[in-house]
Amino acid sequence: MRLGDGHLAYAVTLHGRPVIEASPLGIVVDGVNLSHGVQVGARETYRVRETYPWYGVHSLAVNHCQGARVQLRHESSGQAWTLEARAYDDGIAFRFMVPGAKDQVRVPDEATAFRLPSG
Repeated sequence: MRLGDGHLAYAVTLHGRPVIEASPLGIVVDGVNLSHGVQVGARETYRVRETYPWYGVHSLAVNHCQGARVQLRHESSGQAWTLEARAYDDGIAFRFMVPGAKDQVRVPDEATAFRLPSG
């Protein structure tokens, strides 16, 4: 993840080769792109190493990853939110966590792209 010109972006590599080239990363809530004009705050990294019973081909599921939670704030609206990302042996995952009031109705939209390398 990186911040360039006030916009969030990300890229993914595997063994030094690009899997996803530099791409915009973001979420729009109630018509406001929270990933534009953003301030980066505290970052927490963690590691998950767990297994649990599973029914199917394998009797044990494995959940091993490196993760990070990054606190963000949209400058003009003041909206605080969190980006959580995880890297697994065979993939990545990320999610946006935008707090709101219990009875508040919000309209989210995705502003993330996936630019795949040619070939």
